[in-house]
Amino acid sequence: MPSSPRETDISEISDSPTHPSQGAEVSGMDTEQMFRLIDGILPFEACLHYQFLPLALEGKYLKLGMVDPHDSSALDYARNILAYLNCSLKTQQITSDTHQSMLSAYLKHSETAQRTSKSINKPKKKPTPAEKTQGIKESASQTSSNSPATETPTPLASTALSCTPIDVSLVSSQKPQDKLESMMINSEETALPLEVTAFHLNQPMDFIATLPPEQLLQELLGRVLTGGIGRLYFERQPDSGRILWSQDGILQSILEKLSVAVFQSLMIELKRLVNLSLYPTAEAQKVEIERTYQDESLLLRLQVMPGSHGEEATLQVLRGAALKFYQRQKLEKLGQESLKLAHVLRKKLKEMRSKSDRYSLPIEAQPDLTQLLECLDQQIEG
Repeated sequence: MPSSPRETDISEISDSPTHPSQGAEVSGMDTEQMFRLIDGILPFEACLHYQFLPLALEGKYLKLGMVDPHDSSALDYARNILAYLNCSLKTQQITSDTHQSMLSAYLKHSETAQRTSKSINKPKKKPTPAEKTQGIKESASQTSSNSPATETPTPLASTALSCTPIDVSLVSSQKPQDKLESMMINSEETALPLEVTAFHLNQPMDFIATLPPEQLLQELLGRVLTGGIGRLYFERQPDSGRILWSQDGILQSILEKLSVAVFQSLMIELKRLVNLSLYPTAEAQKVEIERTYQDESLLLRLQVMPGSHGEEATLQVLRGAALKFYQRQKLEKLGQESLKLAHVLRKKLKEMRSKSDRYSLPIEAQPDLTQLLECLDQQIEG
């Protein structure tokens, strides 16, 4: 039987070992690797809820410390997540005190890392001209002396690559870009077809909730692609998840009380759909990709953001008149930005000519600049 203390509150986690065996367990743990695994594979909320800890990654095996190694729900959750990373599971029993003290240490580590990050990102004092010159010399010296060297990947990147067949870009350990900047696919590229295999479009939502996560997402996509502006909202709740499906702003159906394991797997499948990093995001990200479906152009707009209880997401599908309107807005914005740049170029050229006349100095680049402005004028008029 699974042990009952699942409702452990974060405030109840102790700071130090209280059991003789706990000290021996803690001393043999690689806490640095454990913290990376909590950040990258098994999130803190899952470790707290299921009473386990990702102790180490050994080749294609993840060693999982469990308070109750026979807890079937915890094992199912871990195996579900690891299946997407092509990893297998090894279990090791740990005490409840060890579990709590390690999670407490992780919280302290996270708080320290956040404070360090904030202090690093603070605006620095503007360097003096002498400091700038010295910095340029030092940089040039370091570049010339270090050019043959190859950058060594971090331990987390190497372990992630050793156990997963997916592309390196999908498991990048780099921090996501701040703000909600859209990452648009090059519009000159041909939009790839969106492959959707939905076999149960006439079945109720309660039925498709029993399907594996990969097929469940396909069924949801099949529904939002029926026409108009489709939207799926993936909402994370304390001990479950739910999905709201709307069409043209009208709520169609709700999938309630999805298990945390299923919801987490759906988030992974959703990220795979748009080639987004599979790691949990610390800041909101927005991705837009162009696809074709049944010979119709689509724009998939995915926004992933951290919520109170874990990651949440919104997937919107634009097509037809709505897509044309959205693209027209994008073009108008690009046109306005281009005009601003053209005005800046004219202003700079005028300033150059003024200084050239004042000091009787020729402008070597003037013919090229004049020709560039003439080309711009022709493109704008055309």
